[in-house]
Amino acid sequence: MDKDYSGMTVNERLFDAGLLEEYDRIRASGDLTKLNELLSKVGLKSENGSHWDTNAPNK
Repeated sequence: MDKDYSGMTVNERLFDAGLLEEYDRIRASGDLTKLNELLSKVGLKSENGSHWDTNAPNK
C-alpha cells in the first residue's frame, strides 16, 4: 500500500483506489479470502475475531 488512507471511510478508500466495482463483484461472490485481499490493498486487514459482513445491504 503506497497511499495513506487514514481518516477515510472504507467506501472512500475503495473509490479512491478505483476498486469499488471489484469490491462489489467479490462481495457478491461471497469469497472472503478475495475480499480480505482486496481490503488489504486499501490499508484494512482482518484481525482475529473480526469479519466483514458480506450480507449487508449495499446502500
